[in-house]
Amino acid sequence: MLGKKKKKIKQAKLDTIIGKGTCCQGKVAVEGTLRVDGKVEGEVMVEGSLVVGKTGFVEGAISGNNAIIAGEVKGNIQMKEKLELHETAKVYGDVMVGSFIIYEGAEFKGQSQMVEDNTVDFKPQNVEDVKVG
Repeated sequence: MLGKKKKKIKQAKLDTIIGKGTCCQGKVAVEGTLRVDGKVEGEVMVEGSLVVGKTGFVEGAISGNNAIIAGEVKGNIQMKEKLELHETAKVYGDVMVGSFIIYEGAEFKGQSQMVEDNTVDFKPQNVEDVKVG
């Protein structure tokens, strides 16, 4: 679904924030909600929701329930429910989601697969295997 309306990134209760200017390397696992405004190099697993802000960058596979992307992601994304790519988003990798919303201006290079139930059998690729351009 392509959206033309500008939507503000909803501010939900955040359990963990990786702030602008912060760089994390390795696997990041969060039981609740995660917001990334800095840089993450490695796999991100979120049991709740993920927000990648405009200044956020993730290089690695991402999995969780819901995600709102306004920054950049290089890696495959698996969301059981919904994935939203806002107008400033850049996503390079394949996605497997229940619902997929791409707003005008967002950049997406990869394949998408919609799933009907929450039992997703998805094996994230290595970042090196994701082709860009």
